[in-house]
Amino acid sequence: YIGVSTSAFEIEEDNFDGETLKFLRSVDPGTYIRRISPRPVWIFHAEGDEIIPFSMGQDFFGMAGEPKEFIALNGSTHGMSSAVDDYVIYNILKP
Repeated sequence: YIGVSTSAFEIEEDNFDGETLKFLRSVDPGTYIRRISPRPVWIFHAEGDEIIPFSMGQDFFGMAGEPKEFIALNGSTHGMSSAVDDYVIYNILKP
């Protein structure tokens, strides 16, 4: 699994009806991250991400089983970047 600028949702279950809550859980990465192990997990997150706080990315990473790797990015980029592309190409895919 390769996650970029992501986290588990902070769902307040009392605020949603059954169908809405079911949908939110189905798209929440936090619902599935524990089930990925023993397949590898890479989480990329920028320290200054202005959309999803860095600490939420770290918490999400903590939910994953081994093997896993957290790659902290400099700056405030949210989402894919050339740094993520380069890491994936040269360290994960290893052409």
